[in-house]
Amino acid sequence: TITELRMIEIFKNYNKLQSHRGAACEWVVDHFDIIMRDVPPSYPRKILPSDASHHHYPWLYIASLVIGFSAVVAVLIVACLVHRFREKKAIKNAQVDFLFII
Repeated sequence: TITELRMIEIFKNYNKLQSHRGAACEWVVDHFDIIMRDVPPSYPRKILPSDASHHHYPWLYIASLVIGFSAVVAVLIVACLVHRFREKKAIKNAQVDFLFII
């Protein structure tokens, strides 16, 4: 983290350079070791090549596809029913446009 003392150093650089970017960049270059202390050792993250993730848990992959497909079908059915019964009093009271937005 940048302490108040370090912020004062950056502002002194700003007064000298009259450039926010220049003052910040110069401070970073001068204090790079301080900044690198806060960076986790696993940075940058390395992603190891492997098979597609759905091959590790095929049941989870299939279950998520089924649930997603069911949700899409349910939304389409409700939209068709709202459109079909849009002249009914209950649907008119619920405001058809609002029901289509939902």
